[in-house]
Amino acid sequence: MQLSDTIATLLRRWYVLLLGLCLTAAGGWYAYRSIPTTYEATGSLLLMPSTDTVGAEGNPYLYLNGMIDARDVLLRRAGSTENYTSVVAEHPGTAYTLGSDPTTQSPIVTVAVEGATPEDALAVMHGALENVEENLDAMQDEVGLPDGQRLGASPLVLADSATASRTAAARLAIVVLGAGGLGTLLVAGLVDGALMRRRERRSAEIEPAATDRAVGDGPPVEPLNAVTDPQAAGAAETGPAHDGTTAPGEAAADVRPDVTEAATDDDAAARGTTTEAQDEPADDAVPRETELATASAGPPDR
Repeated sequence: MQLSDTIATLLRRWYVLLLGLCLTAAGGWYAYRSIPTTYEATGSLLLMPSTDTVGAEGNPYLYLNGMIDARDVLLRRAGSTENYTSVVAEHPGTAYTLGSDPTTQSPIVTVAVEGATPEDALAVMHGALENVEENLDAMQDEVGLPDGQRLGASPLVLADSATASRTAAARLAIVVLGAGGLGTLLVAGLVDGALMRRRERRSAEIEPAATDRAVGDGPPVEPLNAVTDPQAAGAAETGPAHDGTTAPGEAAADVRPDVTEAATDDDAAARGTTTEAQDEPADDAVPRETELATASAGPPDR
């Protein structure tokens, strides 16, 4: 379907579009309001090199590049399920993630907390950072490092307060709005198609009925071979058929001309004979009368 067809469909079914948009907006608003506000807090730690590496008067920030591997190992251990559960156990509905700062190559450990209340978010942030320091000390204790060779951790950035966030609610509202918009377009197209098919069926049913009414209201139509002349009709009924037999109802035009002419000649001949017979003198009448008179008179005298 092209864009012009889609626009025409939406214009024809504007009421479906309006209803769908209203329902979509209501659903998006409900989804946005149904997700409670969450609070976020972030903090970070910087791993520090050992005192033996830096020296008594050295600058520890010049030796940070060699500690990336140690940071990755620490993140893997502190981010275990056991450590995670111990941190959030007292703060239900709170979650946090450990990671590194992607904008720098320094050995920085970051923590991002999301909680139901500001207090829970701040408490979990501090607890997660403390857990990282504990795991760092435990790793070095396991290998028996002396104090001069041990790595340290220094708080870098700690949030003083939690920030309200509606990110989750906004994501859900966007999903609902997108699904509602697509659903509205789909429903409008289905409704338009159904109504157009229904209109075509009704038009197909109405046209034959209108044609029948128009034919019934007009004057009667006579067949092409109908005979309107009564005399011609009588001749057609009594005239000879093609096979020599009388066929009532046949048209006069079907009578063979040669048969008609022959019948006319025969009639004329019959009439002529009758006339001649009437006009001819009765020759046999005189002798007959003479014979009767002679018989009555008797035989002649001798």
